[in-house]
Amino acid sequence: NQVREVRLDPVRGRILDRNGVVLADNVLVGEVALDREVMRSLDDNDQLLEMVERLGPVIGMSAQEILDEYYDLNNHPLLPVVLVDGVDERLLTFLKERQNEFPGVIARQVQRRIYPLGPVASHVVGYVGEIPQDDLERLEDRGYAPGDAFGKAGVEQIFEEDLRGRNGLERYEIDRRIRIVDREVIEPPTAGSDVVLTIDTRLQVVAEQALEEGLLNARRDEGEFNVTRPAPGGSVVVLDVTDGSVVAMASYPYFDPNEFIGGISNDLWERLIRPSSYAPLNNRAIQGLYAPGSTFKPFTAIAGLEAGVIDLGTPIYDPGFYELDPCEGEKCRWTNAGDAVYNMVDLNRSLVVSSDVYYYSMAADIQRDLPEGEDEIIQEVSREFGFGSETNIQLPFERAGQVPDRELKQELFDAGVFEFGNWFVGDTINLAIGQGELLVTPLQLANAYATLATRGERQQPNIVAEVIERTEGEVVRELSERNLAEFDMATPAPDATWETLAGGLIGAVRSSQGTAVEAFSGFPLDNFVVAGKTGTAQRFGRNPVTQARLEDTALFVGYAPAFDPQYVVVAVLEEAGFGGQAAAPVARQVLDAIVELELTGDILTDEERAAIEAAEAAEEAS
Repeated sequence: NQVREVRLDPVRGRILDRNGVVLADNVLVGEVALDREVMRSLDDNDQLLEMVERLGPVIGMSAQEILDEYYDLNNHPLLPVVLVDGVDERLLTFLKERQNEFPGVIARQVQRRIYPLGPVASHVVGYVGEIPQDDLERLEDRGYAPGDAFGKAGVEQIFEEDLRGRNGLERYEIDRRIRIVDREVIEPPTAGSDVVLTIDTRLQVVAEQALEEGLLNARRDEGEFNVTRPAPGGSVVVLDVTDGSVVAMASYPYFDPNEFIGGISNDLWERLIRPSSYAPLNNRAIQGLYAPGSTFKPFTAIAGLEAGVIDLGTPIYDPGFYELDPCEGEKCRWTNAGDAVYNMVDLNRSLVVSSDVYYYSMAADIQRDLPEGEDEIIQEVSREFGFGSETNIQLPFERAGQVPDRELKQELFDAGVFEFGNWFVGDTINLAIGQGELLVTPLQLANAYATLATRGERQQPNIVAEVIERTEGEVVRELSERNLAEFDMATPAPDATWETLAGGLIGAVRSSQGTAVEAFSGFPLDNFVVAGKTGTAQRFGRNPVTQARLEDTALFVGYAPAFDPQYVVVAVLEEAGFGGQAAAPVARQVLDAIVELELTGDILTDEERAAIEAAEAAEEAS
């Protein structure tokens, strides 16, 4: 006799939201398999064919298909041969009650991965599939075998080691004809740990619905060139500024991870990756790269203050355009959106009405007044707020974006992208309003505004709160808040600077001239003050599906309550038009839910309300 060892598979850990709502679980499914030892005895007595001919019609397979599966050399020589799974309980009961008619047929229930809420938070949760060959060779010493479930995306991938658990071991004694003589469990399997997310499913559902609705509304509208906007996708991120935890992370189009259970069909895979599907597997919150448009202006303003080319109160005249004199490069004149004229504009008002000319003038002064080597202060400030580098959130495939500078432009020139390799004043002008080659992810934008809201404290975004041992319920690992950096304001009056920036962002939402005032009509701004900024980013090129000219990206970023910030909400809608019309209403729905769910309270004091009213009165008077 010989002794052989067979592993016992563990139960995979669950994925839960912050309130205990299960997003990934295991469920018992019916499975029909063949006991090899009994099959060999039937084969010896010429009864195998007779039995499979009776079994075939019952389970929907032909006798030959059953035999082919039984003799397949890829199956384990000791473990039962699985014929069908997902069968209902009635069929299992039927087979169990007729063991004399179907000797060696195992009718049982086994664990399978399931996602109870389907597409909800699918980009965060991820999915499992059969372990790839490359990973199998790399992880074979950890007990993986062909056909094992393996995290392919999201938290399922990053926390694979925690979720998987540890294999058990069963020892078989077999004779020379591979018949089992004795068996013993040497080590029972250890269930995988549960992973608890920072996501609040209630808010996640609202964010996903608001995003999809916003995109559908944009498709019904007409764009600048009298064509329907495609609005194919976008993202919403809600960040808790107090500790960096992600409360909601929505990406559209979405997918249902349940479709990957047991392997995905070629037809479904082709549908998911074809261009007309607009990449539903991509998590746009961390993989989508967008020009931030006017949402970038607060960071340009900080750079201008640091460089000394502007101050908090001195206005400039905005006639609706800015001309560069002397001219260099290919462009010498830049205008406000819609050629709007704002007359006298200071820093506060530049954020309220979103004056581009104010930032054109500032950018030109930065490059002309500062020596080369010191004139990339906008780039330096933006990097300190996290642009151009990964946030290192616990999710795979995050992209770093890019902050353009002389070095990058030279690289792009060498690659044939640009006609000139020199960095012109016009390049700084484009950067100042969040255009040009500047690319950010929605999560980066959310974290940068969280740093604004907390007056310089940049946190590490977290999507996972803790890992819990399944059987005892003990916390294995806790992912606490991590302060990454402090932005040290170099201006003479840092407190006044933060307050001026906040005042401009509050005015953008509630002032009569604010770019987001229409979207927040009827919102309880007197008690729950929102500070925010709209953005409309031009895109160049053609839609890969329709081949039409690309429409603008619509953005909105806001934090609230403005005087004691707790949440940042970012909404980015691709090819959806103006930020105030397309993105701000989406963010407003999410903020409505924050108020309705009582995730935060009314904390506006009488003094704060009076300060807002005085600022609004002064603005109206000017």
